Formats: sequence, C-alpha cells, structure tokens
Amino acid sequence: MRKNRVIISTVLLALTLTSCGGSFEDSQSLDDKQLISLDIENTKTTGYLTGDIFKDKVTFDTFAVYSDGSRVPVTPQVKEVTNFASVDGYHVATNGAVLTAGTYVASIFTKYTDSKNNSVSYTENVTVEFESVFFADIAKNCTGFSATMNNVVVPEKKIKDQIDLTLAFNWEDHGSEYVYYNGKQPLQGISYKLYKEGSDIDVTDQLIEDHTRYELKVSYNNRTPYAVYFAPELGIKKIAKEDLKVTPKDFNKAYSPVNKGTHNAYVIPLTFHAENEADFPGCSKTWDAAALTDLEYSYQTTFVPYYAALGINFNVTIGNVYDITNPMWSVEKLIAQEKPFTLLYAVIASVFPQERAKHDSEYWKQFDIDGDGQIDDIHFVGNFIHDQWGTALWPHQSQTFNPNADPECIVVNSYTYNNFDNATNAHDLTSIHEQGHAFGLLDYYDYTIDNGHLSNINYVGNIDMQSSNTYDWNSYSKLSCGLVSPYVVTGYANDCEVTIKPSAENGDCVIVPADYSTWNGSAFDEYFLVELFANTGVNQDFWNFSEDYGVRIYHVDSRLYNQLTSSEPDVEDKENWPNLGIGIGANNSYDYNALGVGSVAEWKDFKQLCLIQKGKEDTFGKKGSGFRRDLAVEDMFYAGDTFTFNEYKHFLSKTGQPVNTMDNGENFPWTITVEAASASEATIRFTKA
Repeated sequence: MRKNRVIISTVLLALTLTSCGGSFEDSQSLDDKQLISLDIENTKTTGYLTGDIFKDKVTFDTFAVYSDGSRVPVTPQVKEVTNFASVDGYHVATNGAVLTAGTYVASIFTKYTDSKNNSVSYTENVTVEFESVFFADIAKNCTGFSATMNNVVVPEKKIKDQIDLTLAFNWEDHGSEYVYYNGKQPLQGISYKLYKEGSDIDVTDQLIEDHTRYELKVSYNNRTPYAVYFAPELGIKKIAKEDLKVTPKDFNKAYSPVNKGTHNAYVIPLTFHAENEADFPGCSKTWDAAALTDLEYSYQTTFVPYYAALGINFNVTIGNVYDITNPMWSVEKLIAQEKPFTLLYAVIASVFPQERAKHDSEYWKQFDIDGDGQIDDIHFVGNFIHDQWGTALWPHQSQTFNPNADPECIVVNSYTYNNFDNATNAHDLTSIHEQGHAFGLLDYYDYTIDNGHLSNINYVGNIDMQSSNTYDWNSYSKLSCGLVSPYVVTGYANDCEVTIKPSAENGDCVIVPADYSTWNGSAFDEYFLVELFANTGVNQDFWNFSEDYGVRIYHVDSRLYNQLTSSEPDVEDKENWPNLGIGIGANNSYDYNALGVGSVAEWKDFKQLCLIQKGKEDTFGKKGSGFRRDLAVEDMFYAGDTFTFNEYKHFLSKTGQPVNTMDNGENFPWTITVEAASASEATIRFTKA
C-alpha cells in the first residue's frame, strides 16, 4: 500500500507541473535523454458552429518526444493557428469568426522549450468541420438579417431560375453566419417576392424585363423583409465615359489632362539660326506680322474646330517670338542630336521663364487646368524647315522631364514642336497630330527603318490622324482619352445586337473582349473594337471612298506594362503607380524596339492597334514593297459580312503567323455579323459559339 501511495503522489505531481507549463520529465536529472521533437494528438475537429473563432476554441494534447522514445505530456509556450481557410476557397483571418459552414483546413503551430533550454516546434495540418447554426437543431434567436444578390440577373428568365443569394444572419448566442440560397431547395423560414421598383404588384412568376429596376423582398420568419435592388444585365451594356478606369495621364503625369474643361493652348514662335545658312537653302523663314497672322488663322480655322468635334474645346494664345542666338543651339547642333533632345530642352528652359515673367501666376493658372504645376498644352513653332525624320526640328511631341508640383511657378514638361510651313498653313494638320501625342496617343505607323527609309507598313491603313494626319480619331484613340461612352459585349447573352451611329458623329463604338469578366474596364486592355466609319463630321474634309460608309473592325492590344515590376499593373491601384514606370506594352512598329518607349520584349509580335481587312489578306502589315497600305472599301464590312477569330487570327501577329488565342491567352468566342448598315447607322450582331 505504501508503494502505491508513492506512485499516486508522483502522478499527481506530474499533472500539476504540466498544468503550469513544466513536466515530470523536466524534474528528473536524466542527462542521457535529449528532447528531439514535439507531437500533438486529440485535436478537436468537430463540434464547431459558424460564428466561432477557431483559434479560441481549438484544443489538443501536446507531447514532448525524447531520444529514448519516451513521450511526455507538456504545455507548449507557443500555440498558433495559421493558414486557416475553407477547402472551397473561402478564406478567413485566423483571428476572425467563421461565417460559412463547411470544411476548413488549419495549420497548428506549437513550440516548446524544456528546462535545459532545448526548443522544438511542430506544425500539423488538420481538417475541421463547422456546422451551420441556421441548420443546426439548437435554440437560436436572430437579431439581424440581410440578403445580397451574388449573380447577374438577365432578361427573359424568371427570377426563380436565376436567384443566387447570400443570406446574412446575426445570432444572439452564436455570432454571425452566411447561408447561400439559390432557390432550388427550400430553406425553412425563407421566402421572397419580386416587384418592379416603386410598384406593389407581385411579378415573381413573370419574365424579367430589360431596362427595368426591380425590388426583391426576402423574408425570414416574421422579420421585416429585406429589400435587394437590381437591374437586369444585358448582353451589351453601355459604359459611361466617366467610368473608363484609365487615361494616359494616370501612367504619365506629363500628359495633358483630357476632358477637364476648356483647354488653353499657348504657342511660342522660335527663330533658329544655322552656323552656315548656305547649307540649308530656303529653310529659314521670318516671323513677321503676316506670318504671325497666318499662324493664328491656322489654329482658329483647323486646330480648334477639329478638337471641338471631338468634344475638346480649345482657346489658343500666341506668345512672343524668341530669337535663339546662342551658338550652342545652332540648327546644326540641334538636328545632330537624337532623343532625348537635350539641347532643345535647354532652349525651352531658357525661353519659357522669360515668357512666364510677362504675366503673374494667376494668369498662368488658366493654362494648368489640373493644377499640377505643368503647363498643359504648349506648342513651340520653329522658323527653320528641316525634313530629316526624327530629329529635334522635325515635328514631334516630347517632354523635358521637368515635373513640377508648384502651380505658382508653372513649368514646361510635355510640349509639341512644329515648323513654320506646317503651322502657318490654313489646313495645318500636324499641330492636331502632335496634340494627340500630348494627350497620350502613340503613333500608329511603323518607326522601323527599312533600307534607310521609314518602313511603309501601316497596321491601321494610314487613314487615321495619328498615322497619316488625316480623318477623325479612331475609336480606340477616343476611348483611351475618355472621350466616348462605349458599348461592351458582356457575355450575359449568347446572342445580342446593337445599333450604332457613325463614330465621327457621336463616338459610338463596341468593345468586344474575349471574356468580359477579365476586361479591366478601360481602353488599355485587349479586345476587338467595332465602329461605323462614315462620311460625316471631320471625315467630310478628307473623304475619298466610293462608298459613304463602312464598318471597321480593329484588334486592340493596348495592355499596360510596369517596367519596374515586369507585370501588368492593377487598374484599381493606379494611385500608387510610378510615374514613367508604366506604359503600353505593344506598339505598331515591325521592329518593336524602333519606337523606343520600353515596349515588352515578350510582346514584340503583338500589334497595339490593327485594322482587320475583310478580304483576309493583311496587305497593311506585310513586309516589303508592292502591297497596298491604304484603307479601301474592300477592307470594310457591310451588311451580311461576318468576322470570326479563326478566319482572321493571322492579323494579330506582326509576322503574319496564325495564332490560336488572343495575345493574353484567352479564346475569342464571338462571331461578329453586320446585320444592316448605312451611312447613318449600323446594326451589329454578336453570337457566341
């Protein structure tokens, strides 16, 4: 009996020490034993209810394992739950309540240090079941109830065939819980009725109508019904231009802010000198009173009306003429310099402060409508005519890399440069083209040098203001600057159609992404683009086709790329985008390096903007001579014509190789059919295979 009493006392001592964080083994002097690992058993995996916080409820037994094979119960100094998530993908913070019933996986981390300061840790994954309070056979009292529609509701179906709700309950004794309800199986106590908003007539058993807003009243037992409001989604929806998520100003702060009210362009004429005038016969012009009158007249009769037709209103101020006499800024030195045009930037840095000093800061604020300290639209016009493409005295747009945040001391960053002959011509289109660059548009022609000359490849068929200084802006240009409200094919219907007006008349166009759910809500993504091109608006000044209209279909790959992270940026996080670190990844040069703006090597075969030629031969993009490069009637689509990806997939590649998917890897499922077309409207149908 005495021996037994000793044994009992020893066991009680062990339990007492364990409860205080020690162990019976620690109290012994067993130098030949070493702590080698930790183990847990008897983890609680069932008996949980929604609303529980797992880390606060979990229990388990911990054992220290020693070198002689013995296992001793211990209390770990560290006990954590990590990576707690539903097997269905519903993630929960480790210190948060579980809101949906189901199976969860948790990692339990334990750490134990014995009396000899030996530490071991152990992680075990366990599967845990959480039971719904709603379905459990327990007493419960609902203190709060609400409902959320999870899915898109479409017309021509009853609500019972497409209802998908998340019901949120607050239980008096068990916290919160989500229960999913799709109407296929009844839920005890749950009912609903559908009404048109503002009406008390029950339309639960009627077909959903388009262009109608509904009120779905969801009830739980005797509680006040919870109202869920929705409008059915169509196969095609119109996106307000204000809701387009990105404009060029978002990724390059130097660009002029489009759609911010009246723009005030400031024009400064410059007089350059050559070291040897004889080397440039007839190139030097004089800024006399007549030339300045012609300059102003050109802006008022061509530049201002063109942009007014786009919805951008301009006032134009002609500044003082500046004589550039510094020999360091001679014509020879300026045209010898490749980009960046640092000598021309130095000229600007000298001239503009002199002009700025002629007026106070309040005067200059009208030229900085977004208040970022940079003049929005400044044009320099030189007196020297030089025809070498790509030099500092060739018409261009660039930036001086002089961003400033002080609206009290405005500076020049983005600017355009034009020459005398263009700018004093009553039909000057070059200033319009270069202003397009100031708004963030790239050139759509090929910068590749072929046998000493610019390549004649032109993926948009030349008929474009940002290609050959002719015709209206195409719809992509308008979209990228946030000037128009596009229709977008959503995929909520497999067969839908829309009637559009000429794009030059009201900006109508249709974005057709391969997958609407992955379209980023901006022009800067990949999709097909449909517009009605017609002899109206500014096109009337250029029209030279046998037909007065045609439907144009483009492929657009204007996805943005972050050079700093080597990835596509998140359009929802544009407030944190780096200035100049982000740009359009593809371009329209056969040699993608020719544009020199950091295009993505992996995307070198992708075209930023490509016009699809109905005849299926990509004559615009073929390398070499002898191919037609200009848009013709036979390139456009008319009533009865169809487009499928499989028939035109070779247009996506600069090398003309057929591809299997969009550039982004998605399959394009749509057939585009011109159901009817005229110079005043076109009806386009979209059917999904």
